[in-house]
Amino acid sequence: QLSVKRAGDVCAHHPRPSRAMGVACSSEGACASKVGVLDRAPSPAARETYVDYTKVDKKHFCTPDAEMPPRLALEGPASDGQTPPTTLIALLAAAAAKQGGKAALLVERPVPDIADGVVPPALPREAWTTWTWADYLRDVRSVAKAFIGLGMQPFQSVNCWGFNSPEW
Repeated sequence: QLSVKRAGDVCAHHPRPSRAMGVACSSEGACASKVGVLDRAPSPAARETYVDYTKVDKKHFCTPDAEMPPRLALEGPASDGQTPPTTLIALLAAAAAKQGGKAALLVERPVPDIADGVVPPALPREAWTTWTWADYLRDVRSVAKAFIGLGMQPFQSVNCWGFNSPEW
């Protein structure tokens, strides 16, 4: 049984009184979501919640092999504790591990033809071409291997100009 958490409530995952509205928590005190939905944007007064750019030696690099470490606040949403640094491929791999068989990308194909200037209704969702999270990860890795095979080096990039499409 889930109950909606109100601002000021406390539970196992939210030990401090919450500023969040609408966080779902079970009757046992376990939250359905570890991150609450705020009723307004956070505006902390503590400087620790911001990245201290005065302590950053180098703010930018112009060489393709340079490595910029993530800038983190000591606490708050920009801290390692709440939003640890990661990569897009790590997030994709985590999504595939957790929800591998679920739909990640869908596209209406084949697109029904326009007849006599009238656009037909969309196909039912089950008729759309679907990539699961596992399919998506497999395709990303396959393309990455192909780029490596073509001689691409770390930190090089590819730019695709085209219509929004799962293949891009």
